Amino acid sequence: MKISRRAHFLSMAARIRRGLVEEARRKGPQTRRGGPICLTREELERAVAEPRLDLVAVDTALKALAKVDRRQSKVIELRFFIGLTLRETAEALGVSEHTVRRDWIVGRVWLRRKLADHGHA
Repeated sequence: MKISRRAHFLSMAARIRRGLVEEARRKGPQTRRGGPICLTREELERAVAEPRLDLVAVDTALKALAKVDRRQSKVIELRFFIGLTLRETAEALGVSEHTVRRDWIVGRVWLRRKLADHGHA
């Protein structure tokens, strides 16, 4: 993937994430507390393996993760919000599939802990 195409793709991925999070915010806290947004089993397996996720909480946690490790945050964003495979994510970020796999594992553990610390686990 050429640099300009990759940058455009990553920009679009970020926009999709923001759109999903804004939709969750628009529905308000009553939706997040009373009935968190439900994801399919497949989406859950790609994310943090929780039966229900608060997308606003996930977004907040991803922003915190980006301060610690920006690439791990991007890997989670591309795999969770866009649904890319390990190989597609590696190509989009210009890194090896092994690096993406490691970032995916470590990033998910970090997110689980962060979400659990804030009562979202």
